[in-house]
Order: sequence, then C-alpha cells, then structure tokens
Amino acid sequence: MDNLNEFDEETFLRDHFESSEFRGRLESPSSSQTILNRTCGDQVTLDLLIENNVIRDAGFEAQGCMISQAAASILCELIQGKSVDQLKQFDAPSMLKQIRIPLSPRRMQCGLLAFQALKQILYSLDDPQADSITAGNI
Repeated sequence: MDNLNEFDEETFLRDHFESSEFRGRLESPSSSQTILNRTCGDQVTLDLLIENNVIRDAGFEAQGCMISQAAASILCELIQGKSVDQLKQFDAPSMLKQIRIPLSPRRMQCGLLAFQALKQILYSLDDPQADSITAGNI
C-alpha cells in the first residue's frame, strides 16, 4: 500500500510540473517577485493580481528542477481566492506539506522558492522598499 501512496504523490507532483494552468506571466500583475536559488540555479518568478486584499489571479515562470516548478504550480492553485491576511499566516512547513513528498534539506530550498516569492510580495505590501531576496541567503 505504501508503494501506491508514493506513486500517487509522485503523480501529483508530475501533474503539477506538466500543468500549464498557472504557468506564464500575468499580463498586468499587482506585484511580482523573482527568487533565485544560488545553490542549484533554480529561479521562480511569481506574479499576483491582488484586488481588495484577495489573490484574484496568480502565475509563474520557472526554470529549474521538477520540484521547484511543481511547487510553484501547487502554490498558485492554493493561494487563489485567499486573502493577504490568510497568506501571511501560511508558513514554510505548511507549504512543504502541500508538496506531499519528503524532501532533503537541499531540495526543500527548491520546494520553497515560490513560497519565498509569495512571502516577499506580502512583506512588500507592508514595506514597498523591500528588496528581492535570494534563496540560500536566508
């Protein structure tokens, strides 16, 4: 039975990696953030359309491993319709649970790239002078 669960989790990740639903930049985002993982070279750009403090649309562009790209898709699906206040409470362990497979510490950075972009966007809403961040420097 465990092998079946592992297969389901891997299929879930592969489906998100191959999905085009959220892949691509938004035409007129309210906010965007690019995060680079200097350790492996993965890069994710997250675009959000925020209206009345709610995420109305999300899109991403990613270059890198399957985990970083699938995690960006998972995140975009998860945050649609959520309020900024709800997302400020969303933490890294919760994001890692959404990925559904255990990740080594090095791979966790890949799985959290889009999450870090989201957090940077949320922080910049409070502090418009916030700079971009690079994974590996955190």
